[in-house]
Amino acid sequence: MINLSSHKAFSIYLLFAALFLGVQMFQGLSYLDIGMYMSGYQHFTSDPYASYFLGQWILTYDVTSALCKLFSINSFLGLRVLHLVYVLVTQTVVYLYLRQYISTRSIITGLLIATLAHYGSYTEINYNDYSALLLLLSILCYHGGADRDNQWIIMMGGVLAGVAVYFRIVNITYICLPLCAMLISRKWNNGHSASNGATFFYIGMCFGGLLGYVVLLCQGLDNVFALTFNDIAGISSDKSDTHGMLYVMRSMYDLYTEVVANAGYIMLFWIIIVAGMKQTRRIMRITLVAVAIVLTLVMMNFSFFPSNITMALCLIGGVGVFFIRGVYPPLAHLVMISLFLPFVMPVGSNAEPSFYGKETCFLTLPLVMYVLFEELMPKKEQLERRAAMCMIGVLGAGLLFFNLTHKQMEEGNRIACRYTVDSQLTRGILTTKENADMYNYLIREVKPHIRQGSYMICSFSLPAVSILDCKPWAVYSTVYSTDRMNDRYIKVAWKHTKELPYVLLDEENLPDGYKHIMEELSLIRKYQKIWTDGKYSLYYSKPYPGPERPKITDVDPYRHHP
Repeated sequence: MINLSSHKAFSIYLLFAALFLGVQMFQGLSYLDIGMYMSGYQHFTSDPYASYFLGQWILTYDVTSALCKLFSINSFLGLRVLHLVYVLVTQTVVYLYLRQYISTRSIITGLLIATLAHYGSYTEINYNDYSALLLLLSILCYHGGADRDNQWIIMMGGVLAGVAVYFRIVNITYICLPLCAMLISRKWNNGHSASNGATFFYIGMCFGGLLGYVVLLCQGLDNVFALTFNDIAGISSDKSDTHGMLYVMRSMYDLYTEVVANAGYIMLFWIIIVAGMKQTRRIMRITLVAVAIVLTLVMMNFSFFPSNITMALCLIGGVGVFFIRGVYPPLAHLVMISLFLPFVMPVGSNAEPSFYGKETCFLTLPLVMYVLFEELMPKKEQLERRAAMCMIGVLGAGLLFFNLTHKQMEEGNRIACRYTVDSQLTRGILTTKENADMYNYLIREVKPHIRQGSYMICSFSLPAVSILDCKPWAVYSTVYSTDRMNDRYIKVAWKHTKELPYVLLDEENLPDGYKHIMEELSLIRKYQKIWTDGKYSLYYSKPYPGPERPKITDVDPYRHHP
């Protein structure tokens, strides 16, 4: 029987989520990843060898490029609308699945906390979104198949996990999902054979991998993926590469230690609130509760990331389920297997802790809210429940304050983002005055010297490549790759395009790797400065094909940088 009141409550929440996240779309313009997303969606499928670095996320760029063409999306705002649709669809799927196990109130509370944790200017649809969605669906298929003893549903989960590898190559870690399920089933056995489930999942994963490869083969992208796959071993073993195994392990260590520490802080502050509520004297009651609230907000301002908070709550719920007796086995199984999403999906990434804990907690947080309020603290334990509700309320308020006042990744905070860039790509988006002045200056002073549709490497802003109507070539940023890998990207790009890029440098703030890039490009053809204002300089190889042929003087681009 359909509960219309539950559907109405969720619809109202979904409307709030759409408005809350929709308003955020209009602010923030990072100088890093979003430029890679935009230029990749624009040009990768038609010119893959010029930027085959993106082959690590090959189906992400293939699928999103198709979506952009289908819906005529040609701006950052359009990509953010796609992300918003993804969030709303994902949360709806979570609601429809979980309502058979837990209350609508718990679902909405958990999703609300996860939604409030969204901040930053990385709100364009990207490979992390696709990866989280495919893993979430894979987990639901595995759990639903096990609960109904239907191996075919489990196999469908394997297909989704196999396809996910092509959206983000480190999603190969999804192969561990059945192993985790087998360990979980040792404590919460619901009558399903875990070994049979694992077998069907792996069969499905092989089929999904084959299906993804056939899609690439039909589009002629299989060689690009092969080039990327061959690079992985070298990248993984390179200690200086930000995608290397050592760097990734350090990133994961930072993520997990911060999550554990924040879980400890949250529990400590909750205990202080409980102690305060138990006081008979009113002044002591108010003082202890106020101290806990202030400490929570202070920690959120200086130490917590929204992602750490959501993942910390997931950890607390998981530990609680492990020690609770009498939890409905399919529900306990779902809580524990859902932890695979926030705690395993980040493995293989070099992203900082602030990057995760948003979409990755859509499934787990509603379950955690149910565990905390309905299982750990039943209604008879009114004081502990009130303390927990107070804690959740404080965290929600802190997330809102954090969203408003903190920097958005590499951008200023929302209060500072009030200015526009005169570009079709950035229409409708507000950024800081410094950012807006820089991009408008580049459009006014640099763009006239560039042939439209040319290749470009830019040392200080990835979005600048697309904003100046150029295409990416070989190197996106020295933040992403070492000199050794950049040499390889340059070699492949030159071999397949037989064109060289413009190079736009910030001479006053020049990362070390760009000197090496200029040296490698000059080995192919001599480069010369064709425009400069003393800070920014534009270089191109002879002969210069610009709209006007300026007087050219060969210079050493590093004469000001001993």
